[in-house]
Amino acid sequence: MKKKYFMRSLLYAGLFMAAAFLACSKNEEDIAAPSITFIHPVENDTVQLKNGFISIVVMAQNHVNVSDMEMNVKDKSGTVLYSYDQDNIEKTAYTCDEKFYPSGITKVTEMKLSVKFSTEFKNWTSKTITFYVKP
Repeated sequence: MKKKYFMRSLLYAGLFMAAAFLACSKNEEDIAAPSITFIHPVENDTVQLKNGFISIVVMAQNHVNVSDMEMNVKDKSGTVLYSYDQDNIEKTAYTCDEKFYPSGITKVTEMKLSVKFSTEFKNWTSKTITFYVKP
């Protein structure tokens, strides 16, 4: 009788271990979200319009492919002034260099730049900075 329960317990333990092993990812890096670096503008930076635009340069890196990016610039009231979306990036390091053409800037104006990157495993991270634009 003890042998029967021991064998059943051993079988259940084996099945549990097999299920746990199969549930583990083959890629240990898939739990990491991308790192985000703001190259231009940076936090609390004051940038001047040149030829009517501002360059926005943001970089993401990860051990697995970065797959998607979303970016927007909002004014102080929360109105979206600029929006950008890039899918199917499929690179471990990606630098986005976009031109933003704000209109009606007559004085130093506060803006918020928000960026979200996600990986091929749907792990994501987002960052927001405040910067200022002058005419």
